[in-house]
Amino acid sequence: MKLYEEFKPQGLEVLLLDIKEDPDVVKKAVQERGYSPPVALDQKGEVMEAYQVTGTPTVYLVDAEGRLIGRATGARSWDSKEGRQVLQSLLESSAPATTAMPQQADLSPETPFLASTAWVSENLQNPQVRLVDLRTPEAYEEGHIPGALYFDDSQLFTTKEGVSGLLPEVEQLEEALAKLGLGEGVKVVAYDDRDGLKAARLFIALDYLGYPQGSLLDGGWKKWVAEGREVSKEPLQVQPVPFKGKPDPNKLADAKWILSHLHDPGVKVLDVRSLAEYTGEVVRAYQGGHIPGAVHLEWVNVLQALPAKGPQDPEIKVLKPLPELRALYEKAGVTPEKEVVVYCQNLIRSAHTYFVLRSLGYSKVRGYNGGWNEWGNRTDLPIEK
Repeated sequence: MKLYEEFKPQGLEVLLLDIKEDPDVVKKAVQERGYSPPVALDQKGEVMEAYQVTGTPTVYLVDAEGRLIGRATGARSWDSKEGRQVLQSLLESSAPATTAMPQQADLSPETPFLASTAWVSENLQNPQVRLVDLRTPEAYEEGHIPGALYFDDSQLFTTKEGVSGLLPEVEQLEEALAKLGLGEGVKVVAYDDRDGLKAARLFIALDYLGYPQGSLLDGGWKKWVAEGREVSKEPLQVQPVPFKGKPDPNKLADAKWILSHLHDPGVKVLDVRSLAEYTGEVVRAYQGGHIPGAVHLEWVNVLQALPAKGPQDPEIKVLKPLPELRALYEKAGVTPEKEVVVYCQNLIRSAHTYFVLRSLGYSKVRGYNGGWNEWGNRTDLPIEK
């Protein structure tokens, strides 16, 4: 209201729209809080549907010519330098304020699936960015990146025919991803506090369903906090938006496919578990060992720890430089021209490797959905130690 009164003499108009609320409740709230802008009711949700509102609060910015300049969903503070610049731009010109409210959310061409903390900080009010927090609900409530949406990653797991840890069927995935409230072309930036493991699971689900705008926050929540960046306790609520995927079967592999390609020189199977699991020293299924012919490179080898500021500071890991990553995989015989199948126990660690390879431009990467949960528990499949 302070900004409204300040900018009103310059021509700023504000319309408050309350959705599906009791008129008496709204009237009382207006009187108690001293709202001066007009307030309208959308009891049937018709305006909400027409404008494709996916969460509340949603702020629409419209210039003097009635053109939509931008949209911001979730709690936002307009009483800031950037917010004031946007309002001033609206009042001074009818031209879209594209710098203040970018309509595209393009990451670097070199790392189209990796977002830096600086990039996210610059795009906190970009309506074309959906930040997704995959930590625990308790951690999210204690504090999260402003505008981030909590997402329960258990929706990305299912059990079928005794094999746990599988990606769900397409219909189940679509139902889960609809809860992200994604509009067309929205960039998804996923983060967690487990070195990207949970975020990578969301990435492979999106990639499998043909959604090209998935990405991870490099360093995740730990790096964001360590840099002293803004933290919010305001939860984001969004309305589900139907998610219709275009599943690509070439993004996943099953046991039958792998078995039929064990001796194919154009296929490389990559085991990203620990060395002890690979050799069979540690057994996490009926049998220990690895898929015949699989090469080993533990998933965590692609990460590097940042120097700690103090002995009590948590270890923060980020991806190694891209040239170093390419050399690491090529040394293991995992080269871009090959069709690469990555696996671990249940497509968690291997989902991270899948993400890294896709970030390096590998176009033929498959995640083994069953992993060692399936292969190691089947006596009809060959193993090596």
